[in-house]
Amino acid sequence: MIRKTFASRMLKSKTNVDTIANSLGHSDTSTVLKYLATDGDTMRQCALSLKGIEVKGGMLS
Repeated sequence: MIRKTFASRMLKSKTNVDTIANSLGHSDTSTVLKYLATDGDTMRQCALSLKGIEVKGGMLS
Protein backbone atom coordinates (compact mmCIF):
# COMPACT_ATOMS: atom_id res chain seq x y z
CA MET A 1 0.00 0.00 0.00
CA ILE A 2 2.84 2.39 0.80
CA ARG A 3 4.53 1.74 -2.56
CA LYS A 4 1.26 2.33 -4.43
CA THR A 5 0.61 5.59 -2.57
CA PHE A 6 4.19 6.72 -3.15
CA ALA A 7 4.03 6.02 -6.89
CA SER A 8 0.54 7.51 -7.26
CA ARG A 9 1.59 10.74 -5.59
CA MET A 10 4.67 10.96 -7.79
CA LEU A 11 2.48 10.49 -10.88
CA LYS A 12 0.07 13.15 -9.67
CA SER A 13 2.95 15.60 -9.25
CA LYS A 14 3.97 14.93 -12.89
CA THR A 15 7.17 13.04 -12.00
CA ASN A 16 8.82 11.36 -14.98
CA VAL A 17 7.85 7.67 -15.33
CA ASP A 18 11.53 6.64 -15.53
CA THR A 19 12.17 8.33 -12.18
CA ILE A 20 9.20 6.57 -10.58
CA ALA A 21 10.29 3.18 -11.94
CA ASN A 22 13.83 3.71 -10.66
CA SER A 23 12.55 4.82 -7.25
CA LEU A 24 10.51 1.63 -6.95
CA GLY A 25 13.35 -0.57 -8.20
CA HIS A 26 11.55 -1.51 -11.42
CA SER A 27 13.64 -2.33 -14.47
CA ASP A 28 10.73 -1.76 -16.87
CA THR A 29 8.75 1.49 -16.92
CA SER A 30 5.58 -0.27 -18.13
CA THR A 31 5.10 -1.65 -14.61
CA VAL A 32 4.48 1.90 -13.39
CA LEU A 33 1.31 2.12 -15.48
CA LYS A 34 -0.64 0.02 -12.95
CA TYR A 35 -0.38 2.96 -10.54
CA LEU A 36 -2.48 5.09 -12.89
CA ALA A 37 -5.51 3.26 -11.53
CA THR A 38 -5.26 5.25 -8.31
CA ASP A 39 -4.93 8.63 -10.00
CA GLY A 40 -8.47 9.85 -10.65
CA ASP A 41 -7.42 12.98 -12.55
CA THR A 42 -5.37 10.98 -15.04
CA MET A 43 -8.11 8.38 -15.40
CA ARG A 44 -10.63 11.10 -16.27
CA GLN A 45 -8.40 12.17 -19.18
CA CYS A 46 -8.85 8.68 -20.66
CA ALA A 47 -12.63 8.63 -20.37
CA LEU A 48 -14.65 7.97 -23.51
CA SER A 49 -17.73 9.93 -24.41
CA LEU A 50 -21.01 8.04 -24.28
CA LYS A 51 -22.66 10.48 -26.68
CA GLY A 52 -24.53 8.65 -29.40
CA ILE A 53 -24.94 5.38 -27.51
CA GLU A 54 -27.77 6.39 -25.23
CA VAL A 55 -30.16 3.62 -24.23
CA LYS A 56 -33.67 4.06 -25.63
CA GLY A 57 -36.48 2.07 -24.10
CA GLY A 58 -35.94 -0.57 -21.48
CA MET A 59 -36.73 -0.70 -17.80
CA LEU A 60 -35.29 2.69 -16.84
CA SER A 61 -37.04 4.79 -19.49
